[in-house]
Amino acid sequence: MQTETLSVVIPALNEAESLLAVINELSKISEIDEILVVDDASTDSTPDIVREYSLKDKRLRVISHTTRSGNGAAVKTGLAAVKGKWTAVLDADGQHPPALIPKMLNQVVNEHLDLTIAARDFKSSGGGTPRTISNKFLSAFASFLFKVKIPDITSGYRIGRTDLFRRFHRLYPDGFSFPLTSTISFILGGYRVGFLLYEGISRKFGTSNISWYKDGNKFVVMLFRLMLWKPLRITLWPSLLLLVLGILWTIRTVIINASVSAGGVMLLMLGLSLLIGGIILQQIMDLRLDVLAWLDSKTR
Repeated sequence: MQTETLSVVIPALNEAESLLAVINELSKISEIDEILVVDDASTDSTPDIVREYSLKDKRLRVISHTTRSGNGAAVKTGLAAVKGKWTAVLDADGQHPPALIPKMLNQVVNEHLDLTIAARDFKSSGGGTPRTISNKFLSAFASFLFKVKIPDITSGYRIGRTDLFRRFHRLYPDGFSFPLTSTISFILGGYRVGFLLYEGISRKFGTSNISWYKDGNKFVVMLFRLMLWKPLRITLWPSLLLLVLGILWTIRTVIINASVSAGGVMLLMLGLSLLIGGIILQQIMDLRLDVLAWLDSKTR
């Protein structure tokens, strides 16, 4: 395990109340070689806490954004700056237990994975809140789209190969969709992804920086992004249904009225348009990953 260097990236925005407890827990983990807090232009003492603690633990450092750029942007800054073979990403609010890191690292290394995700066990943690229900729906929908069991598509707690995180950095949004986008990128890229269930815990300090209003309804945005990754899987069956209905309607009107009805033609045109549109969009999405692989090969 000593040869598996591990860096930790913690995006933070006004997390002075909870960050110290998270850093304290991380400092006890010997497997960690580097702890990088990316301060997204906090207005409280978040960066000062890191600098003060770094006097005791030389593995710890901070990078500060001059302007607020978003959670995803902070993660991207951290991924570009770390030095370890593996990188763990966790939140600064205390909802991701640092004590889970050795177990996650053990899983990703011993099971020869490229990414392991700490997935919240919604059954054991209750899970009746609107946010939990939406997360469960998104995870089930993602599992259907990508034909892979994904227990928690929105969990940001993960350990993955640093070079692969960087390979897909052009796809990561600056907002709160980094977990979803990185998980899908690894899966569609053909890399090995595993999950480690844990009982989710609530934030102990402060308030969440996620704003459902400012992010334009996070659930709808993430659902739309999921659909964009696999448009053909969404449009295939509706288009086939429209085509079958159009054919049956046309046959019926030809037999009964000896003519082709406008309704049948319209159904056929709608079905064909939906099918062709899905195929074109799917080719575009597949091409994005091919282009990323090509760009990555040119920048090595």
